[in-house]
Amino acid sequence: MIEAVQGVGDPAAGQKTGKDVVDLTDSPVTGPVTSPYQDKSLVTQDRRIARTTIPPSDEEVDKSEVKPLVDTAKKASDDSVTPALGGYMAEKAEAPPQGPAESVGIPAAAVFSFIAFGSLVAMACRS
Repeated sequence: MIEAVQGVGDPAAGQKTGKDVVDLTDSPVTGPVTSPYQDKSLVTQDRRIARTTIPPSDEEVDKSEVKPLVDTAKKASDDSVTPALGGYMAEKAEAPPQGPAESVGIPAAAVFSFIAFGSLVAMACRS
C-alpha cells in the first residue's frame, strides 16, 4: 500500500514509488511486481492511496529474506509518501522472535487447564 499526501500522480511520489517497486522487483523472494502506474485499478478514486501487488516467489522464503523488503518500505516513508507492506510474509518478518517466557508459559497454561478442567480432552477443548 502506498499513501501519497499530494496523490500518487505527484512527480515526487511517482519517483519514490517507482524506485521502491524496482527494489521489490529485484528481490529474490518476490515474483513479478505490479505497479499502480501500470494498473490504474490499483489506485483509489481520490488518487491518494495505491497498492502494489507483490506476489511471493515460488520458493518457501525465510523471515530473514523478507525483512529487507519491510525495511525498504520503512526507509521510503517520509512526509509525502508512506509505503507499507501487508500480508502473511510481511507479518512474519515483523513478528518478534519467541522468547523464553512463551516457552515456559504455554506448557504452564496446559498444566493449569488440565488441573482446572480435570481431563486431557477438556484441556484440549479449552485451549
